[in-house]
Amino acid sequence: MNKPNLEDPDLPLADLMTRWPQTIPVFIRHRMLCVGCLIGLFHLSLKCQGAFAA
Repeated sequence: MNKPNLEDPDLPLADLMTRWPQTIPVFIRHRMLCVGCLIGLFHLSLKCQGAFAA
């Protein structure tokens, strides 16, 4: 199995936060409810960026 790549736009958020837990406070600081969300298993990092872009 390949290691998760932080720059992969198809990286599920659950994998991102599991591999790099230091990203969790960033989601919380931006008031994103991704931490602990069941959709995080399927929600991709690129789609999340577009959904929450200011």
